[in-house]
Amino acid sequence: MPRHLISDAHEWINVILFGLHHPLTLKLLGHRASCCVQLEKLKEAESLYVQIFASQEHIVKFYYFPAILEDFGKLCGTRGNVAESISSYKRALELKEKIFGQEHTELINTLEQLARISQEQKDYAQGESNLLRLRKIQQKSLGVNSPHLIPLLWSLANLYNDWKKEDQAVLMLEEALKNNRQNNPLLPQIESLLAQLQFKLKNFERAVTLYSKSIEHNRILLGNSHPTIGATLFSLGQVYQNLGDLDRAQDVFMESLEMFESDIGTKHPAYTDILISLGTLYSSQENFSQAEKFLIRAVENIGKNLGTSHPKLGIALLNLGNTLIKESKFLPAKIYLERAKKILEVQLEVQLENRGNLGSVLDSLATIHQSDGDLDTAEKLLAKGLKLKSECFGASDISVGEFHTRIGNLCFLRQRYSEAELHYRKSMEVHRLVFPPFSRQLATPLNNLASVCLWQGKVIEAEKLIEECIDIVHPFHVADRELAGLYQNAGGIYASLGKLDRAKEMWRNEIKMYHQMSGNWEQERIRALQNLREAFQVEGNLREAEKCQFEIEHL
Repeated sequence: MPRHLISDAHEWINVILFGLHHPLTLKLLGHRASCCVQLEKLKEAESLYVQIFASQEHIVKFYYFPAILEDFGKLCGTRGNVAESISSYKRALELKEKIFGQEHTELINTLEQLARISQEQKDYAQGESNLLRLRKIQQKSLGVNSPHLIPLLWSLANLYNDWKKEDQAVLMLEEALKNNRQNNPLLPQIESLLAQLQFKLKNFERAVTLYSKSIEHNRILLGNSHPTIGATLFSLGQVYQNLGDLDRAQDVFMESLEMFESDIGTKHPAYTDILISLGTLYSSQENFSQAEKFLIRAVENIGKNLGTSHPKLGIALLNLGNTLIKESKFLPAKIYLERAKKILEVQLEVQLENRGNLGSVLDSLATIHQSDGDLDTAEKLLAKGLKLKSECFGASDISVGEFHTRIGNLCFLRQRYSEAELHYRKSMEVHRLVFPPFSRQLATPLNNLASVCLWQGKVIEAEKLIEECIDIVHPFHVADRELAGLYQNAGGIYASLGKLDRAKEMWRNEIKMYHQMSGNWEQERIRALQNLREAFQVEGNLREAEKCQFEIEHL
């Protein structure tokens, strides 16, 4: 209602008031209090409600009293009195149940408000209870598959998502899509949230489909240059990146970036996320000049628009430092990482996520100290980083498993094999929890654990682990440095076990990898050929050993 009409009603109510305890008077007082709330005259509204409730025995049986209680609940919520607000809505619900019954549509608004407050207070169980009851009422009145249920299903999905019950959220969103009969305004949001959840569940192909549909429907509803479309394009690019389709990821990121620069503006928070993602993408492709360009732009943009102490600046500096580490530019990398460390340390208590980001910064700083030969400092940084990552994500998160691998590698380097084994086993446990059997991601932890077992004389376990590792990597035909390294280590383990035929097979596979990989791998090929030559010499096969030597000399 427009304010001038509310004001007129207010004056009119003042004129017609009569009889202090008459039900009609109390009803009109309720209307007047409601008008005061809309006019933001909260003190006057509160005094009116006090007057009403002092006489409530005269009107408690009347059907309009629950509405007065709901208005009072709204006022209490506006003033931050959550307990009184909940109490008032509950009283309204009880009265409505007595007047209309347990499954009447008159209960809908009250249940919606109670569910909203419960979710805001993170009382998810109570919020779920209210929404499920509401769903039952609406299904009875509208039908099980009615498109009018979509807003309720959307509310349930958001509650389950906040509650970290992703599987339940997915079920609600899938049901909402099934109930959709036309282009519901909520449809793009439903598709986007469902895509986000599918991305979390690593159903990347499904996430691509849903994000693409969300963008298509949003273009119809919002036009071609709305911030929501730019942000969804960014999310789509992240999915392509995780699928390994870096060319398409780059195209989508650039489309999103151009949209922000031409139509939306560079102050939007998603803009810097796109710059950072483009920087890390180029870094992963070893296009370091482009990576530095986008990451420096991100640093400058955040400093200008969000300030020099914003946690997002710490993330941009972290990625810039990591890119410089890959280029062996350790001194500037250390400067950027120390700056990121200072920013994130201040923000530790603000958001739990900052602990995880600080853990990543400490990991990168440990890499620099390790390259300088300062292993003690590197180990201390990794231990602190592991603690932060565990606090942020839990002991079974993959980032925690990777930290155990890093610490295990350092302990192995320092010949503390029992400690290395402990960390490698923890890493293996996490990887087995996160990834399915025979996943490529299990190969490196298996290889590490096999190596440390061999060094401690646990020959039978070492062989069993390396066999599992080879069974995993054998179907993969794409040559890369990691796979070559696995074959190299497997050859060493088999040679130590006296199984020279298997060792030679592994080293031949390693050499084949280097032939297929782009770049200069001469030194690695020479080392693999030397291992192969020595195996032939041990067997007394001098002819094959000479062939290896000839190839070494001509590289």
